[in-house]
Amino acid sequence: MMRIVKTYSWNNGLELMKKNHPKELKEIINAIRSVDSRKVKVKQSKEKTKKFKMLFSPIQLNKAILDGYLYKRGWTKPKVILNDRGGFIEGDGVKNGVGLEVQFGKYAFMGWDIFGKMVIFAKTGNYKIAVEVVPVREFTKDMSTGVSYFEQIESILERRGVSNLDIPVAVLGIGD
Repeated sequence: MMRIVKTYSWNNGLELMKKNHPKELKEIINAIRSVDSRKVKVKQSKEKTKKFKMLFSPIQLNKAILDGYLYKRGWTKPKVILNDRGGFIEGDGVKNGVGLEVQFGKYAFMGWDIFGKMVIFAKTGNYKIAVEVVPVREFTKDMSTGVSYFEQIESILERRGVSNLDIPVAVLGIGD
């Protein structure tokens, strides 16, 4: 069973989630807890330092949280068209103004989620507040090399500070 190991409130995100969106926060927590970590440890490593080791699959983790739980409870994928040539950005989930990004990729994508995507979705009226779900560092030991983790984004957010464009974000660090 997956669990939330650490939390970080950026721009009062966690406090505002608890106060104004407790149902959506509970659904996200339950989605994380519903994941059987043994069933998502299905990626065989080809990396030199982890040759043949079974790793957590980011694709299967996303599917378990989103397809396996949240989309069945009314969460939808928001999409913003960027231009008339078919350019767009898509989020992982939205419900009642709560945006959600589940990130098991490289560290640059955490920043893109919070500093780019969430701001654009807020500007277009999709998000009022958001949640970023990321693994904690300990969990990434059983993932491919270079995966971002909670402690990185926490440090980046603390050093950067909040600007007038930023929306409140609750960062949830998960592990097994």
